This record gives sequence, C-alpha cells and structure tokens, in this order.
Amino acid sequence: MSTKTTTKRSCSGYSLVEFLTALAVLLGVQALAFPSISDLLITMRLRSGADALMNALNLARSAAVQRSHRVVVCKSANGSTCADAGGWNTGWLIFQDTNNSGTLDDGEALIQSRSALPEHLSLSGNTPVEDYVSYTPFGQAKLLSGAFQAGTFTLCAKETGRRDGYQVIVASSGRARMAKAPGSC
Repeated sequence: MSTKTTTKRSCSGYSLVEFLTALAVLLGVQALAFPSISDLLITMRLRSGADALMNALNLARSAAVQRSHRVVVCKSANGSTCADAGGWNTGWLIFQDTNNSGTLDDGEALIQSRSALPEHLSLSGNTPVEDYVSYTPFGQAKLLSGAFQAGTFTLCAKETGRRDGYQVIVASSGRARMAKAPGSC
C-alpha cells in the first residue's frame, strides 16, 4: 500500500495586470505632484530673492542710523560701481555716501556688495527706486534732492508663464515690507 500525498505549493507575487495597474497609479500621482513641486521651487526662489533685497534695505537703513550718515543702496553689475542701466537682478551695493552724490566714490565705505540674482529671476524698481534707495541718518528714505522716496520693487520668475511674484515696498519712512504680488509679472 502506498499512499500518495500531494502538496500544493502556494506562489505569492503579483500578476502582470496588478503590476501595470500599480505603475499607472504611481505615474498618475507623479504627474499630479510634479507641477506642484516645480511651482514650490519657483516660489522658494522668488521668496529668497525678495528676502535678499529686504535684508539689504534693512541693513542700509540701520547703517545710516548707526553711522549718522546717508547710506545708499544702488544697483551694480560689477560689484564696485553703481549702474545706470539694467535691472536690480544684476546685483547691488550698499555704501556710506559721505558727499551725498549717490555714487560710490574713493574714500567712501562699502558696507556690502551683492552679486547677481539667479538668471531666472527678474528684479526691477519703479521710477522712485529705479536706480537707488537712499537712507538719511534718521532712517528715512529720501532722494538725493531731499524729496521723500517711496517705491516698489517687483520680483518675477522669467520664462515660466507665472503672473505672480513678490514686491518689496519701500515707504517714505524708510520701512520696507514684502508682499505677494498676484498678476504683477
């Protein structure tokens, strides 16, 4: 007498259909998440550029009060002289303007030099702050002529199709604030 015993083997795994279904779901989720991640990175870059400008303006204002002299922030493409053309995204200088000329002259203290922002960012100022921001020893923003200075910087992402950006607004009191700017780019 012989007894045969049969054992069933159980195989675990996924079928091709299950694998393809899971892959399709994963790709669908990734397709939805990728634009969000891309937008987040652009928003972070914009915010970083706006923060850099805010920090420069705050530094210049406090330096003017501490030094009891006019301090100027001007756009600069080369890191050593103020620029008449181009945007603020090329960089800027902060210096003590002892002779009230609005330009960095020999013997004037250079407080800080900022190199260009990443090339995918565009930073421009409206007419009152197109070339420079000047702080008096009282921390007020005033043009070299003595008139009050208030203006808005607009920071945008180039070539992304985004219409929103950030603005840095300088009040005549010298205080700068940042705001999101939907539709400004």
